[in-house]
Amino acid sequence: MKPELLNGIFAISGAIIGAILTALLSRWNSKKDKKEKRLSIFSTYSTRLIEVSDLVKKKIVIKMNDKPINELYKNEILAINTGNLLIDTIHIDFKLQGENAELVNIEKARSNFKISEEEYNISFDFNNGQINISYLNPGDEINFILLSNKGTSIDIEHRQKEVITIIKNDYYPETPGVVLKSFFDAMSRDIFTRTVFSLTMPNFRKYLKLKKDNNATQQQI
Repeated sequence: MKPELLNGIFAISGAIIGAILTALLSRWNSKKDKKEKRLSIFSTYSTRLIEVSDLVKKKIVIKMNDKPINELYKNEILAINTGNLLIDTIHIDFKLQGENAELVNIEKARSNFKISEEEYNISFDFNNGQINISYLNPGDEINFILLSNKGTSIDIEHRQKEVITIIKNDYYPETPGVVLKSFFDAMSRDIFTRTVFSLTMPNFRKYLKLKKDNNATQQQI
């Protein structure tokens, strides 16, 4: 191939690549500068906390809120303002999906900002409830723990004017952060990176075990 033709091909290819990169950069900048309200809500599958063996059920009585229980499971709901504008008057409805699953208790576990008891409210009845939050600033996140008598997943509903809602039911609170969880999830799909990370990163091994346990719980529901 003649040098002139080769140079022409390189010049055209460079122009095309440059145009693509410019378009991608322009799109990224426009997305970064776009003002939007976005609420991300994550929930976990159940983690078993208490199980009473059939051998001792008649001899041992465990009560919570004056109700006898043979099993106790924990789910979590995490709400994060992932947009760049304040979101106020937030109402999150939730329902346990397991058969005969009943809520025993729900309470705020933690948040990355200072919040008073007057700024949030929790109510529940049998297998459904509602979380009300006065407002969340960009980057604010708040976590709630649900205790129930059955292993179950959670159905979450949130609809609010001018708010983009993202709902996911694969949140693993034991992994350090949602971003790192997404990275772990991507790495776990390739057998090579999965093997390397399993050998070198304890947190990645822990994530894989939690994912396996939670998938097993989901299949039992």
